[in-house]
Amino acid sequence: YEGYGKNVTTALIKLGGFKVGVASTSGKLSTKELKKIARFEQLLESLGLPFVSLVDSDGLESSLKEEDAGLIADYSKLVYVLNNTANVKLSVACGKATGASYVALCSRETGFDNVVAWDGAVISPLATDTAVFEAIRK
Repeated sequence: YEGYGKNVTTALIKLGGFKVGVASTSGKLSTKELKKIARFEQLLESLGLPFVSLVDSDGLESSLKEEDAGLIADYSKLVYVLNNTANVKLSVACGKATGASYVALCSRETGFDNVVAWDGAVISPLATDTAVFEAIRK
């Protein structure tokens, strides 16, 4: 899926002698990226391989075009797939893990067995602009 969903890179690698699947995110996620991750996770589960998520994402791409393309449905499908697959799932917050990208790809509640963060990672279940707005409003 190299040319599809350019804000997500997926790969099968050897890590410490074990075969694993890795999905690395950057920027905002659109329907294409969400579908790409969901299909990759389903492939990994069918092969019995662990899933490693490297998260550096600000959440979802919010636009009318993305909404019309089924953004919420694809996001829901990704969360469903992550919750209902039995393979080992590890998540690493490498940069920003905010908003919907945190909830789906960096949360133990979504089915990840272990979640860690690099020094200086920004982690928040709210998007940064939403969190600032809520803080100002109070």
